Amino acid sequence: MTLVESLIDDAMADGTIGADERSLILGQARRRLSPAEVVAVEARLSSIPATRANSAAAQSGAGDSQAAQPSGAPLADAKACCDEPGCGGHWDNMILFSAVDGWAGPIDDDDGNNFGIRFGFNLGVPLSECRGIGFQAGMSYGSYNFHGRDAGNEQSSIEEQWFFTTGIFKRADLCADCPDRVSWGIVYDHLITDNLGEEGWEVGLGQFRWQVGYALSTCDEVGLMGSFRATDDEVDGRSNNEQSVSAIDQASVYWHHKWVWGADTTAYTGITEDVGEWIFGAKGEVPISNCVTLFGGAHYILPSTSGGSDNDEFANEIWNVSVGFAYYPGGNAVSKTVAGRRWMPLQSVADNGNFALDIAPSKL
Repeated sequence: MTLVESLIDDAMADGTIGADERSLILGQARRRLSPAEVVAVEARLSSIPATRANSAAAQSGAGDSQAAQPSGAPLADAKACCDEPGCGGHWDNMILFSAVDGWAGPIDDDDGNNFGIRFGFNLGVPLSECRGIGFQAGMSYGSYNFHGRDAGNEQSSIEEQWFFTTGIFKRADLCADCPDRVSWGIVYDHLITDNLGEEGWEVGLGQFRWQVGYALSTCDEVGLMGSFRATDDEVDGRSNNEQSVSAIDQASVYWHHKWVWGADTTAYTGITEDVGEWIFGAKGEVPISNCVTLFGGAHYILPSTSGGSDNDEFANEIWNVSVGFAYYPGGNAVSKTVAGRRWMPLQSVADNGNFALDIAPSKL
């Protein structure tokens, strides 16, 4: 606690402490100390007399400053809406989620879409606290087409998917004395399937996914995000022709907004490689309590082909829609700025939208 204690000693050289000094000390404490140590610092600060101007402001305008904060607060006011530290347990930065999920893509050809359930977890932990770099890992399991398919070798079996996501990230820090507006993250996603697609294939393949954001204010962030294939897999198509299954490369620009009542929404649009052309999507999360949220999202890739009986636009259309609930064991479901809570995972576990699949004749 040497640095924080030094700041306190310097601030109270005249026997009092100002509001700006108090916010600076608490911001540094929350970045560098454990939750128990932060509580001790807050107790010490509460015992130190405030400056006369600060006391008058607290009596006359505390409510006004809070009311004026949410809609478009500049970074200079970010300290007033910093998140409180978590309880310090291993569950502070974990998310457990479940959802109903539907998707479709070229992998199904004209065999219809897929509907089912999906559940999993996502976890973040600090790697370098002084640099703000964290590590995230998560996975999900999805079960689709409960009555089986009308093609493939196992027509009576359900389709199963396992997504694995792991990587590093850095969130923006709007509570620092010199606010850091930039966030970034890169993860590796791996997909394992059983009874996938028109012929009920077993597939394993991977991709890299990235995101870079810039906080315009405590309520708005803009940035870039995307993905690119890492590995593919070979399957036996119709007439025993070898075909290659792989992730589709995607790139989008996004706008992330934090609403006054705690909800998060993100809208994005972008481009993708052939089979698709344009990407449109949105996602959101609404807190029900400090531990539970309702979330949803939709991802659509416009086909690059035109309609008509001679084209396969129906087969190239790609979409994913998901709605569900998330549980935060550490009680960190609500954050006050677009930066989010410091060690919560930055990117979600992969899904059938950001890990969309294409199938093509093998190049081998």
